[in-house]
Amino acid sequence: MAKHEAITINAKSLVDPLTNLPNYPDLQVWVTGANQLAIGQSPFQPLYIFDLESEKIERLTPTTDDALVGDHVRVPRRSGSYSFEILGHRTTCRSLKELLAKALIQLEDSRTGTLDKLSREMPRTKRIVALNASDLFPGKPNLSRRYSETLIGGWYYGTNNSAAEVEAWLKRAVLCAGLTWDVDFKLYLSG
Repeated sequence: MAKHEAITINAKSLVDPLTNLPNYPDLQVWVTGANQLAIGQSPFQPLYIFDLESEKIERLTPTTDDALVGDHVRVPRRSGSYSFEILGHRTTCRSLKELLAKALIQLEDSRTGTLDKLSREMPRTKRIVALNASDLFPGKPNLSRRYSETLIGGWYYGTNNSAAEVEAWLKRAVLCAGLTWDVDFKLYLSG
């Protein structure tokens, strides 16, 4: 298992930029990757990214759908309709990335242990979930840093997936949860 280098910054380097943001008291902060913090009111709709290495904060602009922000984070693509249904409850999402994250979280919530089982699946060169971001893309630290984000309860997930890959991973996750595809879990993609 690869070790992460600890990045240490002065607390003032983080606090000062945060207190200057609009709606500061209502914002939340969460870890999105090895060297970044996302800032906003929802983990699925961050407004800013704080890069720990450069100690700079960047605004995510919703109108630049496919642009790279900094060196690591992509603004989610918004071209189509994405939703899923699990045990009769339907959830609509803004992007494939959001759909994958929400579906994995809900599968774990409905069947504890799903993520653990899924983390053992590695059909080719990557996993979709892992407790260590470097385990998502074994031997490829650049991909692990660039395409991993926190999911829930210490889990990370891979964010660089096509629609076909999202569907394939969710089929595996549904199987790991002991549910039936197109019965207990239904996927609706149009783009």
